[in-house]
Amino acid sequence: QAKEILAGSEAEWQRLARFLKDYPAACLLVNQWPGQRGKHDLDFLRHFPWLRRLKLSVYNLTSLNGLAAVPRLEELCLFQTASNKLSLAPLAHCPKLKTLWIDGLSKDVQSLAALQRLEELQLARVGLPDLSLLQSHPALLSLGLTFGNATTLAALPPMPKLRELALRQVSGLKDLAPLGQCAPLQSL
Repeated sequence: QAKEILAGSEAEWQRLARFLKDYPAACLLVNQWPGQRGKHDLDFLRHFPWLRRLKLSVYNLTSLNGLAAVPRLEELCLFQTASNKLSLAPLAHCPKLKTLWIDGLSKDVQSLAALQRLEELQLARVGLPDLSLLQSHPALLSLGLTFGNATTLAALPPMPKLRELALRQVSGLKDLAPLGQCAPLQSL
């Protein structure tokens, strides 16, 4: 059952971490709306080293470096931030990621290549014209591209497990022929 807890101070984050530790399947959802003041980092994550599921809707986020504190993450959602210049390089600290949603962040997008356990990848407003960096994802089952700029799907046929593909307003995409070679594809 969902429970809303307001945290902000060091003591509040510590108290929340102690509470959530007894619920390993729980997802920590962190919200900060555009109207709220201040810049925010992810330093509070140091209190959650065991965390497996995290959703961040932090509009004034300044860095993803705090992800280094949660190497056990299996699910991560990064919703739109005020700056699209945040580096995705800190994702390398989360090698166990199976589900990843990214909205509006493209800097160091090549960091996705290192996430070999990804099963679901959803990219919205992410600059990735060439999908070839995803070819090295043997476990990828589901891929979604929304408001993207991919120009070719030629990288998809070598993906042995890709079952679902969602393409929503992908500008520049002109040829769907490579999809005919995606034998495992079941949903488009």
